[in-house]
Amino acid sequence: MKKLILGIFFVWFSFVFSQTPKDSISVLAPKEDNLLRISAWEKQLEQARARGDIYTQMKVLMDMIYLKVNNLADTTTSYEDALELEKLVNEHPSNRAVSLIEAPLNMFLGFLIRDQNRLEESISYFEKGVSLAKKHGQKEFFKDANVALSNVFNRLQKKEKALALINDLITKALNEKDSTLLTRAYEAKSGYFFDNKLIDSSLYYAKKSIDNNAPYNQQSFRLYRIAECYSMLETYNDSVIYYGEKALEIAEYSQNDREQKYAHGLLKDIYGKVGKYEEAFHHFSKFYSFEQEQLSFNNALKIGQSNIELEKERAQLQQALTYQKLSNQKIILWSVLGILSILVIAIIYISNRLKLIKKQNKIIAQEKLRAEQSERYKEQFLANMSHEIRTPMHAISGMLNSLRRQPHPESQNDFLNVMKISADNLLVLLNDVLDMSKIESGNLDIEQVNMNAKVSLEQVVAVCKYKAEEKGLELKMNISPDFPDTIIGDPDRLHQILMNLLSNAIKFTEKGYVEINLSQKDDNLRFTIKDTGIGISSNQKELIFDSFKQGKSKSKGKFGGTGLGLTISKQLIELQGGEIWVESEEDKGSIFYIELPLIVGEKTEATQKLVGESELKSLGNALKGLRVLVAEDNEFNIMVIKDDLTWYIPEVKITFVENGKLAFETFKKFDFDIILMDVQMPEMNGYKATRKIRKFEKDNNIIKPIAIVAMTASLLKNQIDKCYDAGMDAYIPKPYKAEDFMNTLIKVTQGL
Repeated sequence: MKKLILGIFFVWFSFVFSQTPKDSISVLAPKEDNLLRISAWEKQLEQARARGDIYTQMKVLMDMIYLKVNNLADTTTSYEDALELEKLVNEHPSNRAVSLIEAPLNMFLGFLIRDQNRLEESISYFEKGVSLAKKHGQKEFFKDANVALSNVFNRLQKKEKALALINDLITKALNEKDSTLLTRAYEAKSGYFFDNKLIDSSLYYAKKSIDNNAPYNQQSFRLYRIAECYSMLETYNDSVIYYGEKALEIAEYSQNDREQKYAHGLLKDIYGKVGKYEEAFHHFSKFYSFEQEQLSFNNALKIGQSNIELEKERAQLQQALTYQKLSNQKIILWSVLGILSILVIAIIYISNRLKLIKKQNKIIAQEKLRAEQSERYKEQFLANMSHEIRTPMHAISGMLNSLRRQPHPESQNDFLNVMKISADNLLVLLNDVLDMSKIESGNLDIEQVNMNAKVSLEQVVAVCKYKAEEKGLELKMNISPDFPDTIIGDPDRLHQILMNLLSNAIKFTEKGYVEINLSQKDDNLRFTIKDTGIGISSNQKELIFDSFKQGKSKSKGKFGGTGLGLTISKQLIELQGGEIWVESEEDKGSIFYIELPLIVGEKTEATQKLVGESELKSLGNALKGLRVLVAEDNEFNIMVIKDDLTWYIPEVKITFVENGKLAFETFKKFDFDIILMDVQMPEMNGYKATRKIRKFEKDNNIIKPIAIVAMTASLLKNQIDKCYDAGMDAYIPKPYKAEDFMNTLIKVTQGL
């Protein structure tokens, strides 16, 4: 190895001494090449000015601005060029170049003015850029200007405006199925939450913004943002290293100096934190090198600008400089020799470190594999746990509902209500654990649909009134009369949040009352939950939003609970761009405040409403004589399904089979309107049975496929996706609510 290096050294040495300055060829680095292009454009621009060619002047100035901003990070001379181009556009608005350059010009002026901290002034340029890009069909500039505009609103503390713009972009992207715009919008939303110190939410949207088809600089920056979020969370060192290295890999491949510098800066800190000082020193050296290179390059830009203005004088001095270079040749060569000596030493050092680096890379790969396996095991455990707990819970909940609606002695009401509350509490606990897992993995989706917040509140109060009456508490509800009937939001998540907060208030209140209010506060909807309970001490207020924490250490033993409810509620609220806080005094009660962005929706026929037994019976009448094939192997679940179907649907005809194989054979022999398909059954599961049925329909040219509804005890997204992938039309979770059960049957059988 040493002989090879010395051989290369002496060949190079002899080559350098054999050249003269006149014959030598310099290989330009990318930045030097960019400077040369700018110099050529400057000459072309002077020629266009001399002959009055406005079109060429506009095109050349736009090319120069684009190159200086994107490739050279030059915000000084590019701003002067942009002002000159703006003046030309204003003086010659009918020139044919204007339609091509006016949108990017306004966008770049917005960037340059924003970087001078003239934020308010930059807004008008970005808004004009958005309008012009839309007018001329320049989609990329439309995306960039909108994302930049949301960033400016956020920096000006116009947070509602910034979030509304980002959400509009997400809606537009989903409607137009524009995946590029969608990931740009997710990137912007991640930046919004990061700037506002909501790191969990920022991490969630940074992961959603990942797009392997995006430009390399965007891929690298999004991976860097994920690593940066994990570093802020402090306990995810392996994740910081993994995503930081991925960001660096892409930045190095695309030769993006800025993204390389960011990645090296992050990695030097995290490796130092975990005690890997050799890696930390390596990344520090790279980071310092890029810092110095940028400083030198900025100076070179200023010098290059002065040199362009002194072109004639430099030409006259060229011959003298050539002679000066000849006289300094020996000095230059000795300097080069010194650099080469250092380089040879560095190469020898690196060669001695290769084995160690390979070993470290192998360890990193093993740790990554171990982390991925752990995540898969966790997901599988949650899927199994969900199924195994929800299956008996379905039987308990279903039979309780049956007992409550059947004639029974009035003296048993209290017992049945307590059993119902206990079953609901157990289901809430299970849902909390699953939701926590989804939030951690970034797989929790927030819906944006028309909903009635007043009805959601009434449903929660109706469920909780038994708990309050049992403890002798007064449960009050107040809704502002001017609150809109229909808003945009996620009704299931709102129900979950309110249920957690109201249940907590009742649980920690021994006497007095609990009050929940709904009103409009500026551009937000506000819920306040007030109680006369035990209160929270000042030093415990922040802890109550942490996982597995309760306000007082003694409260856990007295009142029970996992301490997950408030944690999940806070994260669900923040994912929707809202906030939660508490005012409380020990032994005097508490007031929890929830604020969420208020977007008024359109009232439709499918407006949310409370559903009682009479409404469910009406739905059942519409299904009179329904022919149902039920594939279910659990005898208790069969009892629940049979009781619900016969209770609500007149003259219903039910056929039961115990596995997927029998379901397929029975389907072929008899006519049915719908199949209720369990997914986990012996001999043949529900997924395979559904695929066989869909294939049979296709092979026999059956025009109207039968409706198949999954009856699944798992709510994990990948399990639900498997149902739809197999060809099922809908799914009903176990345990189910009667209104969900009936609405699903109506939807799939009657196309509503």
